[in-house]
Amino acid sequence: MYLEKNSEKKWLIKSESKILGPYTFDQVTDLIRKKQLSLIDEIRDPETRWLYVRENPEFKGIVEEMRKEIDARQESTKTYQSVSKTIDESLLVPEKEENKFTDISFDNKDYSNTQDIDIVKEILNNAAEYQPVRSEKTRVYGVKTDAAVQKKVSVFSGKVIGLTIVAVVLVLGGFFGYGFIQKRNLQKQEEELAINVRKLKYQGLYQKAAEAFARLPVAVQRRILPDLLEMYPLLSKMNLVTREDISYLQEQSLSHTQRASMELVNFLRAFDEKNYSLAQEALVKSTSSDATSLVTRENQALLYLVSGRFTEAYNQFKNLFNQEKSGRYLVGMTQSYHAMAPIDRAQFSAELVSLLEKYTTVYYDYKKELLLSQIVLAHEAANDVLFKVSVRQFLNTPCQLAAQFIKPPLVPQNSYLWKDLQVAREEAKKLLTGDELILFQLHDYLEVSQKSAATEFVANNVAKISNPQNRDQLNLLLFDSQERSKEAVTLEKSSNLDLNSELNHLLIGQNKLKVNADSDISQQIQLLDSRQQIFYRDWLKLDKLIRQNSQADIRAFLKDHFITIQNFNPVFEAKSLVN
Repeated sequence: MYLEKNSEKKWLIKSESKILGPYTFDQVTDLIRKKQLSLIDEIRDPETRWLYVRENPEFKGIVEEMRKEIDARQESTKTYQSVSKTIDESLLVPEKEENKFTDISFDNKDYSNTQDIDIVKEILNNAAEYQPVRSEKTRVYGVKTDAAVQKKVSVFSGKVIGLTIVAVVLVLGGFFGYGFIQKRNLQKQEEELAINVRKLKYQGLYQKAAEAFARLPVAVQRRILPDLLEMYPLLSKMNLVTREDISYLQEQSLSHTQRASMELVNFLRAFDEKNYSLAQEALVKSTSSDATSLVTRENQALLYLVSGRFTEAYNQFKNLFNQEKSGRYLVGMTQSYHAMAPIDRAQFSAELVSLLEKYTTVYYDYKKELLLSQIVLAHEAANDVLFKVSVRQFLNTPCQLAAQFIKPPLVPQNSYLWKDLQVAREEAKKLLTGDELILFQLHDYLEVSQKSAATEFVANNVAKISNPQNRDQLNLLLFDSQERSKEAVTLEKSSNLDLNSELNHLLIGQNKLKVNADSDISQQIQLLDSRQQIFYRDWLKLDKLIRQNSQADIRAFLKDHFITIQNFNPVFEAKSLVN
């Protein structure tokens, strides 16, 4: 029974705020003996509360044992000192000596000769020799009734008060002056930053403008926000503004242009939510504030398009194109055209073909989308020459070229997309065969960024290509889309690469620069120049300067190039490096 009791692990120990255990009775006893457990540590079992070790009856025996051991150790360590005195000596108290005085004998002969008269004379002589202490002038202290004293006190107090006031003024002046200077410097920095934000926005460098805007205090942000409403979608995406800011601006005094921009912000929100009635209401308000806004009219055309009012959309885009040449407007016209019923297309077909042919010959914004429609329209017009030229130009135009051109921020960013041309894409596929169809389908995959589908498509169809030049171009397009730049560059040495293709030279040059910004691309520049591909040539040159971060060369280059190209993203990227 004793062994069972002592071997049961039930004891918990609380030492230095830590709870240890459980331990057996023997383990606890051993810890106490080894002094690893103090008598003032707490201990308990499941049936009792926490008690000091010295108070727990279970450990009374070991506690008493430890105490006796401690007492014995203390007794053994005592020391005693011996002295040389005997007991008798130590008990004897030394006698105190009586105060001793000089005995004066009155029988002295000298004293007997002393006369009273002599004593009196001595006293008188001492009195005559006594010099009284020289008295000092009595110090007089002023009182309130003393006018002279009060005058001095008043003058002294005035000086002290005056000096105190001057000191306080100097200290406060210095403190507030320093604070004012600091505040003024901060305000000046904020004003300069706000001016820079407006400048960057005016230059079209929206990303850099937004980054500078983020560094401004909230109060300054709200103050300049009316001038940046054009950037609202970007600022909202970066969580720099909210709907509450627009609600706040609606109650402020704004210019007509600012009010129109604010309504366009409301239009975008309603358009994205497909609340077209609310979107139309916002456009009406925007038009009433600024009837000359091309962005408002463009949004109206897009609203017609998504609402199924295709003829009105076509005419609205046409009016915009007549006022300002832009590939976006032509894409809007082609989208409206392809969405119409066949019977309604007849009145617009010839006009649209002419506009597309003239525009794609000179300009590059949305060229791929426009060439797609031109292929379909040329076939409808039975114009075989234009059809073949359009197909060849399409297959030699870079994929996702439209993404290099920036839309106005207050225009829906999901507009004018390749996926919206589904009708034209399907019609074009029906018109193509052989190598051209395979290349077209690869372009189609890459335009919508379906890279995995494109990879699988090439693997299944590359053997079907009859022309080795087309096979190399197929691989070049795939390598470029997959960022396999080194493999793309190796195709430059292929004897099958079509040297008459401007697309091949552009992609080889761009991938060379991706591998090494200092790569020699003179051959590609020369070939593009010989084929009068000025846009691709300048794009390749600018790409090299950007990758080299050659700011002086970028400034000089932009003075003479891309003068007529609007909203080209690499140009804005280059400007952001030098501004």
